[in-house]
Amino acid sequence: MVAFTSAICDRQTRLHFSHGEIIGDMNTFTVNDFRKRSSKVHRPKNEGGGHGGGDEGLIRSFVDAVLTSDQYALGTDISEVLKSHLTVFAAEASRKSGSVVDCIAFEEEVRQITNGGDV
Repeated sequence: MVAFTSAICDRQTRLHFSHGEIIGDMNTFTVNDFRKRSSKVHRPKNEGGGHGGGDEGLIRSFVDAVLTSDQYALGTDISEVLKSHLTVFAAEASRKSGSVVDCIAFEEEVRQITNGGDV
C-alpha cells in the first residue's frame, strides 16, 4: 500500500516466482503460470466495509478467538504483532532522523523505556 500514488489506498500485490506470478489489486488477482503458459483471473468476494472487507474479517477472527479462548485463531500472537509494529516505528524513526536504525537495538531501547524491559 503506497500513499503517494494515483492509486492511493488501493492495495496492489505483485508476487514473482520461478514458474509464475500473481498480480492483483483489491478486485482481481491474475495467476500466470509460465510453464503452462496459462493465465487465470480470480475475483475475491468483496465483504464491504473498510480495507476491502479486511476490517470485518479481523473483527470476526477476534470474536472467534475470544469465544474459543484461542489466541492462534488470529493467526499470530502478541509477540509477533509487537515485533511488526516495532519495525514500522523503527522505519519512521529512520525517516525522521535520516539515518539507519538497527531494529534489534531499537526494540531493546523501547523495552528499557517501557516497564523496565518487561514488554
